[in-house]
Amino acid sequence: MVVESVGFLAAYDQPGSLPPLLAGTLGALVTVWVTFLPCFLFIFLGAPAVVLNLAVWFAVHTALGTVDDRVLGPVHLPVPQWSSVRVASVAISAVAVVLVFRFRVGTMRLVALAAVAGAGLAALHLL
Repeated sequence: MVVESVGFLAAYDQPGSLPPLLAGTLGALVTVWVTFLPCFLFIFLGAPAVVLNLAVWFAVHTALGTVDDRVLGPVHLPVPQWSSVRVASVAISAVAVVLVFRFRVGTMRLVALAAVAGAGLAALHLL
């Protein structure tokens, strides 16, 4: 709000050929636009990549027991050991996919069901 007020007052004091109130309003709008637009662009452009990266990381580390990291300059690539597949984790994930896309089970119910399944399999030493 302070930045908006400064933009309004600056344009109001130096309106050029516009009426002062119109110039102040335009100055406030432009100030808000250039202040907040970069923040939203960073969020909307960067967030999908971050979410995708986290989804892949969690999927790989949940489905596989051993994952090595290969470093290629600034890039870290997970290299899974396919012999360490956690069958129970993959099964829970497969059932969750069916529950979501076929039966439209809600998020909270799905998380609760997956937690109960995971706890049960862990208690049986199958997870």
